[in-house]
Amino acid sequence: MPEQTQVGQSAFGKINSEEDQAIISRMALSRKVNQVSAVIATWCPHCYPLSVENSQKLAEELGAKCKILDIDNPIDSRTADEMVQQHGDYTEDYLIPQIFLEFDDNSVQHLFTGFSENTEVTKRHWADLFNSEFVRDLKRN
Repeated sequence: MPEQTQVGQSAFGKINSEEDQAIISRMALSRKVNQVSAVIATWCPHCYPLSVENSQKLAEELGAKCKILDIDNPIDSRTADEMVQQHGDYTEDYLIPQIFLEFDDNSVQHLFTGFSENTEVTKRHWADLFNSEFVRDLKRN
C-alpha cells in the first residue's frame, strides 16, 4: 500500500511498487469524480489564485463540478471545517489549501494539503498532480 499521507504531502506521491500503482489505478477506474472541493482563503497566495484556478482546471478535466470553500466566508467556513475534520489534515489551525475529490459513491479523497514554503512548491505539487497516473486514470471515467 502507498505510504500514509502526511501534512504537506499528497495521496498521489511516490508509488512504491507496480502493485501499488495497480491498486491505485483500479481505485481510480472504479469511481467517477462528481466534484473537486478546495478549502482556501483568499489572502493565502498558495490558495488564491493558484489553487482556485488549478481546482477549477482539474474539475473541468475530470468533467466534475468545482466547489471553492473560503474559510473566511461565514457561509463556507462550517462546511470547510467539516470537510477538513472528516477527510483532511485537521488541526485547530489547519493548513490551507486542502484539496478533495468527491466521488459518485459518496466517498471523499483528500488529495493534498498546501505547504508553508514558497508558492513554487505548491505550483510543483499541482504540476505533479496533473501529470500523475492517478489523474490520467480518473480522466478515463
